[in-house]
Amino acid sequence: MSDTSILLLILVFFLSLGIAFFQYLFPLKKQAKHMYLLFVLRSLSFFLLFVLLINPKINSFSTIVEKPILNIVVDNSKSIDFFKESKNVKQSVERLQGNADLQNKFDIRTYLFGNGVILSDSLDFTNQSTNIYKSLESVKSNSKGKNGATILLTDGNQTNGNAYEFINFKQPLYPLVFGDTTKYSDVKIDQVNTNKYSFLNNSFPVEILASYEGFKETKTQLVLRKGGKTLFKRTLNFSASEKAQLITTNIKSSQVGTHFYEAFLTPIANEKNTTNNKKRFSIEVINEETEIAIVASGLHPDMGALKRSIESNKQRKVSIVKPKDFDVENKNIKLVILYQPDPSFRDLMRELNELNANYLLITGTNTNWNFINRLELGFTKQAINSNESYGATFNPKFLEFYQEDIGFDEYPPLEDKYGKLSFQNPYQTFLFQNINGIQTNQPLVASLQKTNQKSVVIFGEGLWKWRAGEFLKSNSFQEFDTFINTLLQYTIKKEFKNRLEINYETIYPANSKIVISALYYDNTFKFDPRVALELKLKNKADNKVTVLPFSLKKNRYEIELENLFEGEYDFEVTVVNEKVSKKGTFRILKYSIEEQFTSSNYTSLQQLATNTNAAIYLKSDLDSLITAIANNQSFFKVEKSKKETKELIHWKWLLFLIVLLLAFEWFTRKYFGKI
Repeated sequence: MSDTSILLLILVFFLSLGIAFFQYLFPLKKQAKHMYLLFVLRSLSFFLLFVLLINPKINSFSTIVEKPILNIVVDNSKSIDFFKESKNVKQSVERLQGNADLQNKFDIRTYLFGNGVILSDSLDFTNQSTNIYKSLESVKSNSKGKNGATILLTDGNQTNGNAYEFINFKQPLYPLVFGDTTKYSDVKIDQVNTNKYSFLNNSFPVEILASYEGFKETKTQLVLRKGGKTLFKRTLNFSASEKAQLITTNIKSSQVGTHFYEAFLTPIANEKNTTNNKKRFSIEVINEETEIAIVASGLHPDMGALKRSIESNKQRKVSIVKPKDFDVENKNIKLVILYQPDPSFRDLMRELNELNANYLLITGTNTNWNFINRLELGFTKQAINSNESYGATFNPKFLEFYQEDIGFDEYPPLEDKYGKLSFQNPYQTFLFQNINGIQTNQPLVASLQKTNQKSVVIFGEGLWKWRAGEFLKSNSFQEFDTFINTLLQYTIKKEFKNRLEINYETIYPANSKIVISALYYDNTFKFDPRVALELKLKNKADNKVTVLPFSLKKNRYEIELENLFEGEYDFEVTVVNEKVSKKGTFRILKYSIEEQFTSSNYTSLQQLATNTNAAIYLKSDLDSLITAIANNQSFFKVEKSKKETKELIHWKWLLFLIVLLLAFEWFTRKYFGKI
């Protein structure tokens, strides 16, 4: 209790006496005996009421004995059951929990772990993956600042996570090893790295990481094949000093489509586990070679700038032709750029219109606007014989395709005939015109659409200045070239492309991590992060359908599926509020990733024990482990003084006492006729 509270209590004590005195004993004269009783009752009542108003805090101290903690951390994964150690683990846990010496000395806590950790002792050995590092991190966090030890009951095999033997664990950690500690020779393919796509007639690299567990010199053959045809073969030599090899080869892309490949290692002598000897992967071969024609009746620096920008994409070729020389029947030409059309374009424009062909049109100071206005392209201009300079202002509300603002307002102005534009077809403005820094509502670059036809119009010449200006600004043409290719990508008719792409494996081991990722592209086939995607998953065994949303993760959409049973599943990825979807199928095998191990990981567990100043024990040495921990003097009980502060206002009996005093005073006054 503070000094202030004590002083206040003394003051209210005398104040209570004074008030009661004036009520019952003033003026001083001989009083009846019951008046002194009433004086005492009233004084106590006032004093206790004042005490409740002051509400002083009372400190009390108690001594508690804190035992050291003994964490029993138990592997609850399927690998324990696979090694037929379930019964032994359960019996060991029961013996540790029921040992009288350990119970007397420690506060025992039991944790079960697989991919995560829980505080429980209900073992079922059903966890389909093991992350020892993550589990020990959780136990360490729960035991922070506590004296004690940890016993880890496990086979030491981990399917994901960091190397647990190097964890910074503050307590001594005693591994109790289960499973077969005999080491078997084993070769496996750890990883296959390759591109998802390859262009037709190109070669794509395949990188294969193979490893070996064993001590004797051995050799195996790495084979890469497609549909039973061997594409690559190499003999690999392993030894105790060379346990991993990275092999790289190149495969020719000779046919468009999705192609499946298998990399596998031939089994070595006495190899017990061959399921990890193979990996399957796929490559999609695409043909993106695109020819583009720039049609112009005269020469201009813009055409050279456009050609260089477009051909910065190695899959594109540009030809510059005159209107009379252009062959509309040439199927290799995927897009026509019409540069400042004049009457010599008449036949070409008629044929393009009949074919509903997409185009990119650029106007300028030499454009014949009377000719364009008669073509019914969806826009007209009341042009006068005077030129104007138009600066660019980016429109952030433009939705037809995704293009960042690369500083268009910093580019030099484009030149065109002065006049007002009118539109007869739906259009969207990508860049607004500004004149002398004042923005107008007239477009400088716009996209137009009508049935089965798209076009982009740039109302001004001088694009070569934009490209040069970009180089002066950033010492690179990349931003401008990307912008031009974005316009082309939007305008080119997409015959074979899909706006929605999904990435998944067709085969998954039982209860492994199943992740389906998706990419959704806008009309220019640039990734669009603004939409919502959902997954409809159907189990073919019972036709049960589940609908789940995707999450946006950086430059992709992703969903992780959990708790799926063995069998075949159909799924459909749909873009919400869009008529865009894609379907797929995958199968979950009986084979579990927890069954890939042939023995316990004694080496890593021994390293873990050494790094935490503890010792490793086999399951047969449980009694020795119990004795060692029970007799270890570094684990001791700690006496702690516990301070507890209570407020008097929470003492309910104090209120009851006040009511009792007031009631007794009332009855006394009633008895003596004072009421």
